Amino acid sequence: MLMQHILDGSPATQEAYCARLRALRPLLVVLKILGAATVLFALLGVPHLVPEGRSASFFAGFYTGTGCFVMVFSAVMFIRISRILRDDAALRRQFTQCTDERNRCIHQKAMQSAAVVLFVLLYIVLLAAGLFAPILFLFCLAGLLVFGALYLIFHLYYSHTL
Repeated sequence: MLMQHILDGSPATQEAYCARLRALRPLLVVLKILGAATVLFALLGVPHLVPEGRSASFFAGFYTGTGCFVMVFSAVMFIRISRILRDDAALRRQFTQCTDERNRCIHQKAMQSAAVVLFVLLYIVLLAAGLFAPILFLFCLAGLLVFGALYLIFHLYYSHTL
């Protein structure tokens, strides 16, 4: 649902929504290729780059699973978009659901809540990790700084465009 919300956007008309769906199809093809490349990297690259042991098998499995998920997700979304574009009733139903103010408000509140919780959790882990794991401390600090910078950039962008 999160990815669907991110991909749908907020079109003004049904024609704009239809054009947005058509424009997403090449992106989904690129995602399929990226997923296949990730699986190939897991099978061919990880064994040569990561030292032998448990971490090599973990990373190979992680990248394989991630690549397979990306391929399946993009294929399902591609098929779903193709079906919606062929059926006018389904297109109207999806457009109405996408532009419904209640649904948009729910998505906005969920994203806002997730961002706040992520920020607070990163801060708590930052405080605790500073005492025990310097690498985790730096990772959380980088996450907080990137989060803050992205918020500032998007705030400035949207304050000038809206």
